[in-house]
Amino acid sequence: FPGVPKVLQSTFHLPLALVCVSSAPAKTTKFKITLDTNQAPVQLSSIFPEFSIKSEDKDGNSLAFQFLPGTKVTLLASKTSQRYRVQSDSFEDMWLVVRELLQRFDQHFSKLGVKDFKKSFSGPLPLQEYFLSVDHHFQLRVKAKRYQDLLSEQAVQFRAIQRRLLTRFKDKTPAPLQNLDTLLDATYNQADMSDISLTDMDELPEDFLIDVVELHEASHEHVDVVRGGRAGRAGG
Repeated sequence: FPGVPKVLQSTFHLPLALVCVSSAPAKTTKFKITLDTNQAPVQLSSIFPEFSIKSEDKDGNSLAFQFLPGTKVTLLASKTSQRYRVQSDSFEDMWLVVRELLQRFDQHFSKLGVKDFKKSFSGPLPLQEYFLSVDHHFQLRVKAKRYQDLLSEQAVQFRAIQRRLLTRFKDKTPAPLQNLDTLLDATYNQADMSDISLTDMDELPEDFLIDVVELHEASHEHVDVVRGGRAGRAGG
């Protein structure tokens, strides 16, 4: 119908190389997942050609993907069976490599005309590792909420003091600041998130970190303005 808005949706997959680079395979890791197939072993270099160029394994039986945050996922192919192992020290990072591997397997065997290709996972479900990852994510969300509440509380107090100070600076008749400038500095220091550990900064949600940066940039500008006004008043 004319005038009725239309919505177009498109689904596509971004290249794996956007989030990771080739690296040296890790021999020992905390977590392992073994995948079975019903077809002959395939060289990983033919499945991941863009990563095999820089791989140290010339036989094409192992690849390692290092994600931008630094975690690494290693992929190993058996020479004698139809098994493939995905292993890493980070359980939650393995899912992307597993999904990419299965998708590329489907494309590879489809081009070969194989219609009965099957893949399976015969081991026990890693529920304990999964629940640990969920708990860790929940703890980070709780920690981020606590920081957000603290930041919001200090921001309200900071802006209230700022308004009172600016009113005094605009007044033609000079009046004592009554330590409002000192209180402003103290509030700014209390709202400082520099005590967050580097580990927390890497793991906390991105939207929270953006709020912290924006507030501190604005707060820093306001503190400079107030200090400038205080210096001008002292000079006058």
